[in-house]
Amino acid sequence: MKSNVTIDRALRDPRLLGAALGDASTWGVWLTILSAAFGEPLGEGEEAVDFAKLAGGRGVPVQRVSELWAVAGRRSGKSRMAAALAVYIAMFERHALAGLLPRARARRADSGGRI
Repeated sequence: MKSNVTIDRALRDPRLLGAALGDASTWGVWLTILSAAFGEPLGEGEEAVDFAKLAGGRGVPVQRVSELWAVAGRRSGKSRMAAALAVYIAMFERHALAGLLPRARARRADSGGRI
């Protein structure tokens, strides 16, 4: 489900996840790739990074992709981006209680979120 906080904003804003990344200008390629993967329009600063060149000639996705493969070398920030992405999805994406039995949902609500 779509969040009110975009991945680009979350990773650039030092009050959100940007504090963990430091200078956002050094993460331009990753920010471009993740914005595109989430189906967000490419904006601020991403004009310098040619998405088609990064994506092997593909155009920018018009909606969120179901899978993202990145071929990246050593010390390219893969672990840091994977962690930031996991935190972003956990914190800012809406999650349904799909797959839980009605009793489990009730227990979760009564226990303050703990099951």
